Amino acid sequence: MNKQKGFTLMEIIVAMFVFSILSIIMVMGMQRIFSTRDAIQQQLDNLGEIQITMLTLRRDLEQVIDRPVNNTQGKTDPSFLGDKNSITFTRSGYVNPFGLARRSTMQRISYSASGTGIERTTWPVLDQTPDSTSDSEILSDQVQSISFRYMDEKGKYTNIWPPKTKKNQSTSSTEAAFPKAIIVTLQLPQGELRLLIPVQATSLASQQSDNGTSNDDTSNSSN
Repeated sequence: MNKQKGFTLMEIIVAMFVFSILSIIMVMGMQRIFSTRDAIQQQLDNLGEIQITMLTLRRDLEQVIDRPVNNTQGKTDPSFLGDKNSITFTRSGYVNPFGLARRSTMQRISYSASGTGIERTTWPVLDQTPDSTSDSEILSDQVQSISFRYMDEKGKYTNIWPPKTKKNQSTSSTEAAFPKAIIVTLQLPQGELRLLIPVQATSLASQQSDNGTSNDDTSNSSN
């Protein structure tokens, strides 16, 4: 009768030790894979958020219209205002399906940097009253700072728009109503991102002609 030879205690201990080491290595490898995957996904999410922010800004600037507004102090603001850290302008294309909402198809918008990212502010009416309110939203919390530079018709850049005259007064000529292009610089945790956005403003008369209206606020009883 043949005797079956089994494993000795030492062999079992060695086998368990080797298996434990291999298991630890495998677990650490899987943790590293998942950690890398999560980091890559987070970077992709951040990049997507920044891309959506820049697309929103570009879309708004592509619909700039020459429509000054009255501010809460009763004074008239130009169609486009900008400094180094913010821009405010009037845009068209504010969708109003079938004209159901009693408001204009134009909208006053502002972009600026807040303590938590890029802030987009909108006003429900163009011409404001002292009790007018605004709505703000953070488009991206990945942006540490934002700055703007404005190119005039001569290709020169300035940090303020409308540019100042020698007498330190804003110009009011038609040529100075809008910059030809804007350089937007975003400071991100990964570095600096710069974007050049052309500005092609539409005249109010052209907008009214396209819409077949004679008053830009006929659908906005609040103005």
